Amino acid sequence: IIFVDLDGTLINKGNRTVLETTKEAINQAKMNGHLVVLSTGRPPVLFYGSDKQLGIDSFIACNGRFVVVEGKVIYQEPIPTDTITELVEYCEIVKIDLSFQNQNEYILQSNHDNLYKKFSDNFNVDYPILKPDYYKEMDVYQMGLYYDKDDFDKFNQQFSTLSFHFSCAYGLDVNAKGGMKELGLKKVLDYLNYKKEDTIAVGDGYNDIGMIKLAGIGVAMGNAPADVKQHANIIARDVRDDAIYYLIKTLKII
Repeated sequence: IIFVDLDGTLINKGNRTVLETTKEAINQAKMNGHLVVLSTGRPPVLFYGSDKQLGIDSFIACNGRFVVVEGKVIYQEPIPTDTITELVEYCEIVKIDLSFQNQNEYILQSNHDNLYKKFSDNFNVDYPILKPDYYKEMDVYQMGLYYDKDDFDKFNQQFSTLSFHFSCAYGLDVNAKGGMKELGLKKVLDYLNYKKEDTIAVGDGYNDIGMIKLAGIGVAMGNAPADVKQHANIIARDVRDDAIYYLIKTLKII
């Protein structure tokens, strides 16, 4: 099984189009009997057809909290409403904007600042729709906290049941405690009765570290930060340099 990140791995950040060489490599890998699983911090609503471009129907979304294998939902873990309420109340006091994400929607709780626009522009996704208190009626698998300071670790100390991870200069991914993408990887392995030794995980971000460390072969992209690369068995090319095609050929998958 090949678990592969989206932003900075399958697509260059800010793009919505997959390289033709990447499509070719993924298609050949599938034809050779390998299962390819998209593993991303994005919710499915923000895939914008990347999965369809690649012919992938298995994915780990929302940093491991919504998992689909061959079109079937095998795992979903919404954040408890009372936990969200605690963060919402704090964010309202300090005037920090927060978003909610599930398989179908990307929703904004408040509109105090424009950081959510900068965050969305960074990943070339549509701006979230303003719907205060959306979480009280609908499941939320991940939140976005729009914060551009260096002291974001304070949130992990203040909210013991949530984890806050750097996503980009304009915001943090907020998930329930318990790991990141490696959580979804484990769910896929359990469902298909695979061993971790039979897996490859490829990524470039801090939310990829767990799955890179867990997989039989962990791969960091050439464009990944040094803190990510140090956990990998292999360093691939830069995402802009046909990285996935050359990686899959080097590993003799095709």
